[in-house]
Parts: sequence; structure tokens; C-alpha cells
Amino acid sequence: MEYLNFELKIGTINDDKYPVQVLNSPAGEVSSMVDLPFRRSEFQDRLDLVERSRKTDETRKSIKTDTETTRDTFRLSTLKKEETVKELGIDLFESLFTPEIRSCFRSSLQQAREDKKGLRIRLRIEAPDLAGIPWEFLYDEKEGDYFCLNTETPLVRFLELGRPPEALTVTPPLHILGVIASPVNLPKLNIEKEKAQMMAGLESLLEKGFVKMTWLEGESWRDLQAAMRKGPWHILHFIGHGGFNEQTGEGAIALVGDDGNSELLDATNFGRLLSGHQSMRMVILNACEGARTSDKDLFSSVGANLIRKGIPAVVSMQYEITDRAAIEFSRTFYETIAEGIPVDAALQESRKAISFAQNDSFEWGTPVLHMRAPDGMLFEMNVAGAIFPKKEEGEVKKTINIQPLTIEEATSSAIQMEERSGLQILMHKVRNFWVKGVLEQSLQHSALLELGLTQMPGMVDSPFGSTPISPDQSLGEVFNEIGRSLLILGEPGSGKTTMLLTLAKELIIQYKNAPGFPLPVIFNLSSWTQTTNDLPGWLADELSTKYLIPRKIGASWVDQNRILLMLDGLDEVGTERRNACVQAINTYLSRSAILGIVVCCRFKEYLDLGSKLNLNGAIRLKVLSREKILQTVGDAGAAYSGLLELLKNDSSFLKLAEIPFMLNLMMQTYKGISAEQFSVEKMESMQSKRMQLMQAYVQRQFRMVETGVQV
Repeated sequence: MEYLNFELKIGTINDDKYPVQVLNSPAGEVSSMVDLPFRRSEFQDRLDLVERSRKTDETRKSIKTDTETTRDTFRLSTLKKEETVKELGIDLFESLFTPEIRSCFRSSLQQAREDKKGLRIRLRIEAPDLAGIPWEFLYDEKEGDYFCLNTETPLVRFLELGRPPEALTVTPPLHILGVIASPVNLPKLNIEKEKAQMMAGLESLLEKGFVKMTWLEGESWRDLQAAMRKGPWHILHFIGHGGFNEQTGEGAIALVGDDGNSELLDATNFGRLLSGHQSMRMVILNACEGARTSDKDLFSSVGANLIRKGIPAVVSMQYEITDRAAIEFSRTFYETIAEGIPVDAALQESRKAISFAQNDSFEWGTPVLHMRAPDGMLFEMNVAGAIFPKKEEGEVKKTINIQPLTIEEATSSAIQMEERSGLQILMHKVRNFWVKGVLEQSLQHSALLELGLTQMPGMVDSPFGSTPISPDQSLGEVFNEIGRSLLILGEPGSGKTTMLLTLAKELIIQYKNAPGFPLPVIFNLSSWTQTTNDLPGWLADELSTKYLIPRKIGASWVDQNRILLMLDGLDEVGTERRNACVQAINTYLSRSAILGIVVCCRFKEYLDLGSKLNLNGAIRLKVLSREKILQTVGDAGAAYSGLLELLKNDSSFLKLAEIPFMLNLMMQTYKGISAEQFSVEKMESMQSKRMQLMQAYVQRQFRMVETGVQV
């Protein structure tokens, strides 16, 4: 959407009133002296209630100075909070928009609508005592909504400082520097989840080469200073803690010192660190209170100070913010920026996303946009420059005789390019979520056990018979030799899904290196229902709902055998539907020239079926041998010496450890516990052993949460 500007300037107080001017609008200019409500007791009470109600245990805690008293946690009911915020917004609107200004605003909005455009509210605040007011809660009763939740009326805090910045022409990629700071003496943030969500929002731009994301390796100001010298950077995204230092009268962010504790970088020094970098167009401060200011200095907030140092746009937070809201903000903001719309419109979408995700919260009012770019456009992407780079001096020009394509050839080429692009996006979703997000993350916390395989040819109806498995073969090689059609069986916790994802990782490499091979995609059969009547339709639905691939495109990929099916959790299909699911798979295989399929199921549940899958081969994961268990624990180091002695002396615990999941559970639960600390009480039943292990595991997790220790 394009926007017209409604520029509203609030001057410094004069005889208890503030001069307010409409400097620029579609309906002309107007001025008025306004009696704002900020010193009235009822307004201050509402403002205090809103701020206090946001300081819950779930928010990112802002930095506190030694002289600052932390307020007690205060909670309002959802209804009371909604009433308070709305009354606050109405009071702001009724006071600021006097009859003259309101008439000008209504006329401007009507003209913008006639022009099929929005109306950007540019709020220019020159009175320092008004900079800390949450103008983002302005509520227009006639329109029935807050300005900041209406796409037509984005609100920005506009700062005009000399010559306005021009949009920077950038030849892709756009370089984003991500900075994460998590001092050990401040509450732990859900950084990895927020980082993953941010990367998901950038996925399409990353795929096209329009964006390059770099995460700072280090958390100190020295690391950031060194990184700035290695630019150019176009966007800086900070994830961490922020706050307001009452002693210095400035906002600050928390970086990490040499001892791992927080080291505050105030607004002035942060601005100095980033100043002079002409390519830097935007800073995102996903930290608490980056927009908070004093009532004496208009530029005391981190956001406003960066604007004064030359950054065209800064998004910061005026209150403490929860992890959930911060993650939703990052994901939606970058997804919207990817569509090439102005930064203020992108922020509107982020605010709406927060309001939808947390409909009992008013955290959408936390982000604040300081901007000095007149139209919100920070970049002009020179896409042609990326595709057709300039020739170096002295380079010999070559004459190429290009024959024009026919309409049919051009259409076919465009479809093929679109299909390849779509499959590339799907491949990255599979790799980033399943391989990197599930497989590799799980292996960070447990040893990768070399699981033995046993062939089970009698478990499937195969025309190929039994193919020997060599211990030197990778799982991908085994898969290829048995005709790319495989059933994986095993006990609960034996590692079936781990093996499926390990195979997927190998097959993704094969897909990238061998044109024409299908793309491996993981599907979970647990969503198979009684109403599902065919496998292709279910696959298209799953591609749409789980991977966000348009159903029509997904159905065509399934029909053209562009997808290698990796079906996990056959045992998770309801008992009454499991045989029907097997029949649907077999029917699909009999009618399709499929180029690959893998199915996973628990061994017992598969034996209970009344029919077999028509696959080429089946393998069953072996339980771990005594030697393998003791070797794995022994190789893990001295921290597991107590567990090693327990396994040597207690046969029932050793029996439990035959299942890889249970062994990994033991290693997490009993790390660092000596043999003397184990109870000498003898328990005979296997169930008692399981209960003891689970109880110990749960207690250990509670201790980790209470102490904040990562074990």
C-alpha cells in the first residue's frame, strides 16, 4: 500500500498548553493549542496500571540499576486491562486531536481512501517530557480501532534532522548483522527459537540470494566494533536485554563483559559505535525498553539516539517484552519486509501478528518506530545489477547471437524455473526443520549410537527377495540397493525416527547432486484419519498445512513423482484405521512409478496388522548389546563413572539401557553422580526400574529449571 503523510508536530509547553501543528497533510495545514492530559491524576493512574500490568514473570526483564527499585509484579484481568488501555488511547486521541485537527485528519483520511492509499501519521515530538508517552495506543473511536492496528494508518515517531536520507541503492544481497547477547547474570532468553523464527521469515529472500544473514560470533562491544569494520552492513538486529539507566538518564543495551556478566552500553556510546556507517539503514532492538526516554532529553532513548547518529529507521521497545511477542515480531516483520513494503507498514503487520497470537495481551503497543526516512522506503534493490554485473575494465565484449523464444518455450521455461524455485524452498524447509532443527539438535545432547540392523524380508511383500547388507554401507547405499523402497521397524525409543532423518540428510545431498531425483520430504502419518480416502490427496493436504506449499502445486509434485515419501509413525495411526492406511499406501504404489518411499513403524504394531506393505525391503533396529552400552558410557568420560558401575552391577538397569532412548535418558539423568550416591535398595520388577529412572529424570529437570543450570 502507498501512503500519504499526515505530519503532526507537538511543540514544547507554553502556559500549560502544547502547540500542535499539522505541518503537512492532504487537507492542508492547521494549528491549535492543546491541553494534554498527562498531569491529570486519572491519566497517570491508567498509564501506571498499563505499565505495571506488563511487568510479569514472563517478560524479558529490563536492566535495573542499584538505585532503582523494582516494582512488584502486578496483574490485571484481561477485561480490566482492555478497558484501561482503550480508555488511555481514547484520552490521548481526544486531547491531541482538537476539533480543528480532527477535521483536518478526517478530510485527509477520506482523500487518501479516494486515492486508494493509506495515511501515515508522522508524529514529530519536540517536547522531551512527551517522548515517553505510549502514543502507540492512540485509539480512534469513530474508526473503532487503534492507529497501530489499522493498516491504513501506520504511526511513526518522525525525527527530521537536516537532510532526509535517500533510499540506498543496494545490489543484492542485503547484509544483515545479527547480534545476540545473553549475560549469565540476567534472565535466560529463548534465543535459539527466536533465531530460528527469524531465519524462517527470511527464508525466501535467502533462497533468492537477496539477503545474507551473519550472526556475530561474540557478545561484547569489542566484538561488535570489530564486526562493524568488516561491513558493509545494511541492517543490525539485536536480541538481548535492554533498559533505562536512571543515573545517566539514558537508555542502554546489555552486552557481555569479560566475566560473562552484563556490560551496559548506553545510548550515546551505542550511537558512536554505529555512526559513520553509511550503508546502515535500519536497527532492530529486540530488547526491553530500547525506546524509553527521560523527560529532559529528547534523544536519551537508544532508538532516538541512533536516529540522531544518522540511522534512517530504528525499531525499539518501550516496555518489557515477552519472548513469545519478541519471536512473533521478528518472524512477521522480516516476512513483510521481504515483500518490499515500507518499514512502517511492516511494523503494522508485526503489531497485528502479536495481537492475533496473544489476544489477551497489549504487547503490540511495545514496538516503537523512530524514523527520518520520509516515505519509509529504506532500500532500492538493484536486482539487475546482481543478475548482470558490470564488466571489469579491459574485459573483452563478446557478441552473442540470441534467438528469441517462442511463447510456448518461454512459458515452459518460466514454469520450470518456478518449479525448481519452489522445490528448493521446500528442500530448505525439510533440511532446516527436520535435519538441523530435530536431528542435529537432538544429537547435541546425546551420543549418536551406531545402531545395528537386521534384515526382515518376511515383513514385506517384495519381488526382489533379500539383499545382503554390508556393515560398511551407509544407510543411503542400503536404500539404493534394495530398490529405494524400505520399511524401518524397531522397538519404542530404538531410534527409528533418528534413522529416518539420517537417511533424509543423505538423500537431500543426493537430490542436490543428481538432477531428476525426487526430493525427500518427511510426513507424519499420525494425522491420517478415517475420512482420508487416498494417499495423494492426504500428501497434498500435508504439504499445504505443514510446509505451506499451495495445494495445487503440491498435488502436481506428488502426481509427477517429484517427492520421495518418508512416512513416519505408522504405529501412531489409530488401530481401527491402520490397515486402511496400509492399503492406501499399497494402492498408490501400484498405480505410481514412484522413485522412493520409506515407512517407519514400531515392530509389535506392525506384526498386529492384517496386511503387509508392498515394499522392496525391511530392516529392524537391533537392541544395544552389553558391550556397546558399557563402551558408550565409558567413552563418555569420568562424569558417567557412577552410571557405568550401576550398569555393570544391576542387570535390570542394563536391560533397560538396551533401548537407545533409555540409555540416553540415563546419561542425562545420572551425569556427575557417583556410585555411592545411588540407592542400594533392590527392586526386582522392570516397571519399578522404569519408574525410578523417570522420577530421577523429572527431579533433575526441575532442579535445572530452579537453579538455571544447564546440565
